[in-house]
Amino acid sequence: MERKFGLLVAGLIGLTVTAGALSAGHEVKAAEDVAPLEWQSSVQKAVDAFEDKGGYYTGRKIPEGFTQNTWMGMDEAVTLDPSGQATIDVAKARPSFCSSAIYMLFLKSLSNWSTDYNHPITAKSWINLKPYTMDDTAYPIQGDGVGAWGMANSNGPGYAVLLNQLGMGKNYYVGLASEYSTEVARLAAFAQGQKYDVMKIFWNDSVGKDEAGHLVLYLGREDETDPTTGKVTHYIKYWSSNGSTTDINAGYSVAKCNIDKIKRAVFTRVTAPSNINQVESIAPVDKNQFLADLSDKIDATTAQVKSFCGIDDQATVQAQAVDLNGQVLQQIQVSYPDGPVHFGAYQAVAPKLAGYRYVGVDNGKVTGKKSVPATGMLANRGVNGTISFVYAHTYTLTTSRQTGTITYLDQQKRTCHAAGRTTPVTFLRVTDQVTHRTVTYYRLGVADAPALTLAGVPAVSGWQVGTQVTLPAVAAPSVKGLTPNVTAIKLIARAGAAAPQGTISYHRTQAPAIAKKVSDNTVKTAAKTTKLPQTGETTTHMMALIGGAVLLIITGTLLNRKKADD
Repeated sequence: MERKFGLLVAGLIGLTVTAGALSAGHEVKAAEDVAPLEWQSSVQKAVDAFEDKGGYYTGRKIPEGFTQNTWMGMDEAVTLDPSGQATIDVAKARPSFCSSAIYMLFLKSLSNWSTDYNHPITAKSWINLKPYTMDDTAYPIQGDGVGAWGMANSNGPGYAVLLNQLGMGKNYYVGLASEYSTEVARLAAFAQGQKYDVMKIFWNDSVGKDEAGHLVLYLGREDETDPTTGKVTHYIKYWSSNGSTTDINAGYSVAKCNIDKIKRAVFTRVTAPSNINQVESIAPVDKNQFLADLSDKIDATTAQVKSFCGIDDQATVQAQAVDLNGQVLQQIQVSYPDGPVHFGAYQAVAPKLAGYRYVGVDNGKVTGKKSVPATGMLANRGVNGTISFVYAHTYTLTTSRQTGTITYLDQQKRTCHAAGRTTPVTFLRVTDQVTHRTVTYYRLGVADAPALTLAGVPAVSGWQVGTQVTLPAVAAPSVKGLTPNVTAIKLIARAGAAAPQGTISYHRTQAPAIAKKVSDNTVKTAAKTTKLPQTGETTTHMMALIGGAVLLIITGTLLNRKKADD
């Protein structure tokens, strides 16, 4: 539905309007915000530059008696030199209609203000302000809502929308008679106007596709009293391009109308002309869809008019995308189906951001302030808080697995046992898609890629940071007849490298020296068969005799020692 209304241009000194003609004893003060004196002077000088008449024409074809249409005249009236500075020749802006007259007055006032008071307007601003209306230019004729000129030319308070978007001024609303309890109150609303305000007049109840309206420069009030009846008739005086049908003799002029014929109005006043360079953000082809729709699709409600013009009931929310540290990544546009009005609806959608994933709205732990819901109702006037969409970095995960191999070799370098295997290890590479930083983890065993925390750390235990790991030792197996040179081996696995390999060498086992035991039978056999050659006695017999002799000698010696001791 509707998107956004706004504020407008031009204004004069603050006056106190005496309401004696309205109701004796009442005094109504005009709005306190006033246009700078430099701006007032620039507007008056611009009005003086326009010659009267010049023709009134709203069509695009060139009618009989005219040399061009209004769009052609506007295009020719605004020329840009090589440096991008503008020359505004309003004499070429003929024929005209009401919004073309006010827009050309706005451009001429800007030129006067910039030149006479040394306020620079950028080349890009002039490029975007210029009406592009000729078919052979870089931009075709700008439709309603397209570019700065297309916005000003739209139905509804289109000119106010433009100036509000630029932050140049302030709006004042005059409603339908039914919106006021007394005639005095409604007339007091007209007293908000100041000389040189731009005034959008609505001749009927509609604001948009079904409206009948007029865009003018407000010059003040004129009240006439009937000398016979004493009845006071209230008029407003204004300058614009005035006409109702194609008329070569109409155009730029001063006119007045009875206030009773005005159903509603919006006064707009320039209070900050120095913000004009904000128009750099409005390209000649940019389209304001709300204003475009007002021209032929929708009518705005009273509440929407007030809201879009920033009058009384405006209500909004802010929206932003933040990272886990509370850093603002992006401001987010909020949509207002009913307009940004008190008790109106709002909605913001978390956008897709490269390198990030949406986590949810802030519970207060990220930015320090709890987010308002992403959708809801504008319960308060003004800013209703901030929607904070929280985003975490996204990560790519790559896993690889390694199992070490061990070869067992004898002294001749021949395989002497089936190959051994280490405990497998799984490596995990986690790459941050925002910072492009990679962290490597490992875990013993075969493992799948784990879930990650919001910070990009494995959410399950067992994973350790590291690009290499010493695998558990593998013991040397037993091989018959061989002895290993080492009892065990440890291998180192490295991420991104081939699986580790190792070798355990073996040597032949040496048999231990063992003394032979002689059996009694062998001794007996040897004794029976061995004889001494001189005597014929067996060796056993001889050994017994010798042993007995030795025993007697030892015994005798011991006894002699004992007697000597006694």
